Amino acid sequence: MAFNNANPNTKNLFTKFSKGFETIKQNGEYIRILETYWGKNNIQKEVLPKDMAQYGTDKVNLELFSQYAREPWGRIK
Repeated sequence: MAFNNANPNTKNLFTKFSKGFETIKQNGEYIRILETYWGKNNIQKEVLPKDMAQYGTDKVNLELFSQYAREPWGRIK
């Protein structure tokens, strides 16, 4: 996420973003969102924040990744 430092609301927006991101990380929604693209239990550790690496895998299962029908933007249908 990028924020424009010239915008006077940047600090407030960053604070709200950070709080919301922490919420979805803690309640599991972030993993559920990523699984709609990668597949269940198939999220590579490198795409996760460091504090969530334990939920990732060392190697993506490409068979699992490619078995799903997908929307044009990559999301699993």
